[in-house]
Amino acid sequence: MNDAELQALAEDLASDDLETRLATLAALRSAPEADRRVLTLLEARLDDRAIGLVSMPPRIGEVRTAVVDALDATRRALDLPATHRIEDVHPALSATEVESLAAANGVELPADPVEAYKALRDAGVLPTRERVI
Repeated sequence: MNDAELQALAEDLASDDLETRLATLAALRSAPEADRRVLTLLEARLDDRAIGLVSMPPRIGEVRTAVVDALDATRRALDLPATHRIEDVHPALSATEVESLAAANGVELPADPVEAYKALRDAGVLPTRERVI
């Protein structure tokens, strides 16, 4: 990856447009760059808690979840050992899983799946896990 490509990647990951950030992360997850500079860019996005469609088939989750997936893929492309622990990662869920979790916890959901996921997060009923990458 040359410097211009790295700069474009940095701009996409920092974009105000959620879809741009998620599409960039999906591309890095499916075709990771074996470039250590990408790790730094991704690590800077670990606090991104915006919610959107993070993968296909449609799964709803935080950008943070997509960042962790892209970090994992990039670290594997670089053949780095899994030594980093990342806590408090909410899994991406299908719309059916969102509905089931809401029903099991008595959470009333808005019709929009992204808003429904947010309602579950706000209610404190989304599962969390630790990822080792």
